[in-house]
Amino acid sequence: MKKISLLFFIGILCNCLFAQPILTSSIVGTFGDHVSFTGINADGFDPGEDGNAAFWDFSAATPGGTDYGYTWIDASTTPYAADFPGANFSSDEGSGVYAYYKLTAAEFSFYGLVTPFVTQVYTDPEKLYTFPIHFGDEFSDDLYCAFNSGVDFIRSGSSTTTADGFGTLKLSSGTYDKVFRVVLKETYSDEAVGVPVTNDYDFTTYYWFREGTPGPLFIYAYQQTTTAGVTTTTELAWLNNSIILLGAEDVLNTTEMQVYPNPAADVLHIHTSSSADPNTQFVIRDIMGRMIIPEQNMLAGDMDIAIDMLPAGMYVLECISGAETLSKQFQKL
Repeated sequence: MKKISLLFFIGILCNCLFAQPILTSSIVGTFGDHVSFTGINADGFDPGEDGNAAFWDFSAATPGGTDYGYTWIDASTTPYAADFPGANFSSDEGSGVYAYYKLTAAEFSFYGLVTPFVTQVYTDPEKLYTFPIHFGDEFSDDLYCAFNSGVDFIRSGSSTTTADGFGTLKLSSGTYDKVFRVVLKETYSDEAVGVPVTNDYDFTTYYWFREGTPGPLFIYAYQQTTTAGVTTTTELAWLNNSIILLGAEDVLNTTEMQVYPNPAADVLHIHTSSSADPNTQFVIRDIMGRMIIPEQNMLAGDMDIAIDMLPAGMYVLECISGAETLSKQFQKL
């Protein structure tokens, strides 16, 4: 018993000394955030390896397919809020399409969808993520929905979410470290009421997230739909346009920069290397790329930037040194 207790104590001590990276609800975003994606040619796409210290190189991916985007709004302000009393977040996807979710510090769940053609209200919502997410976490959840699409349908099934990878993601916009891959496996059926029609769905969607960045950096979906014994396979992929603003490398040839704390409430502290170009400047932009704080000189060493006047949200600090620009995203509380 003494040996077991000692090992248990050592395990706790190691966990305290080497805290694991996590994903929090910040990966979803906040009200007012607009996230847009460019469609990527996904024919024969390989989502890469799982595991710790993974490296995913999708820098050669080419545009193709359908672009899309959404804006996060308060669900209570939407025209269909009464149909989704448990939801507090809604994604306005344009053209009268709204998706409804519940977002808390502990979970992100799907409550349903409204389009000009159909309304789907999940009486058993689909829990997509539970926070915080650690590498290796896995959980499953059931889902249920009754809706009418010309015929009454019953949708039932389950989903499993797995954080199966952690490492570095290389895209055409740059290279990003501390990235999680989260895989959502959905298996469900739409069964027509009183009619011998059933649609079976087997969807696997890979999301690459980085803590503090609203929306996934990259998405790949492998979808199989079976109707009357005939299976159709679709592959889709999207690149988050917003991360193009973030830059990629943590070190410029001329300037090394650290930005903290992140999130920050009143003051953002910047540390630059002693070899920084004396003509280096910084700019703060919002997540849409609009300049919030104009160009100012930034000398080598340490400096503080007052951000207490900024509204809460996500911003990008750009460090401009000659022909090179280093961008780092931060959250204003």
